[in-house]
Amino acid sequence: MSLVIPAILPKSFSELKEKVQAIQPHVTKVQLDICDGNYVHNTTWPYTGAGPTIEEMFRRGELLPEAGTIHYGIDLMVSNPDEVLGDFILLGATRIIIHFKSTKDFKKTVGIISRKYGYDKDFAPDLLSVGMAVPVDLDLTEYAPYLQYVDFVQFMGIVDIGKQGQKFDPRVVAKVKDFHKRYPDMTIQVDGGVSMETAPALLAAGADRLAVGSALFNTPNVGHTIKEFEKLSEHYGTYE
Repeated sequence: MSLVIPAILPKSFSELKEKVQAIQPHVTKVQLDICDGNYVHNTTWPYTGAGPTIEEMFRRGELLPEAGTIHYGIDLMVSNPDEVLGDFILLGATRIIIHFKSTKDFKKTVGIISRKYGYDKDFAPDLLSVGMAVPVDLDLTEYAPYLQYVDFVQFMGIVDIGKQGQKFDPRVVAKVKDFHKRYPDMTIQVDGGVSMETAPALLAAGADRLAVGSALFNTPNVGHTIKEFEKLSEHYGTYE
């Protein structure tokens, strides 16, 4: 069971490596938040230029840090997901999260992954899976027709996405609860504002996985904090 997925929002490649090394003994999955400064205001590596470019990594035959033991999920908060999603798959990512509003044709975007990388919904999700990220104010009727193309849904627990430490939006709890009732077999992940204070309500509503950023990395003992989060799964009976 992996209830907690550490969410890393790196300004530089060195920060990414540092945080991966810190959590590597405790988890097998990590979420790498990629912000282009366009779709969201914040900018992260590789768009900050602080570290190797994607092209340089390709030339050197490099993968994401510890990609051999860590399963990377890439949260693409970018305005051109169609153009860059393949880069991260080639760098070792096994999960791609596409924000519903970041693309004009969500089905087409997922179709690129299917055609180029052999993605097939519900088949070998550890090799490659695709998630849809939805903002808290998006009505279910808008994105429900596209659920058939993804393995999981990521509900955003904050309004101003792309930044860690933002105030939790309690509306997401009701959104998760309603969605879980309608689609009990769809995996639900929540990202943004997740903490030991907000996690219980999210798990009770039906969340399966929690992407945790500042509530994890701002603690003195990352390993201990992960264990505290994981203990919640014993009470709420969450399983992947």
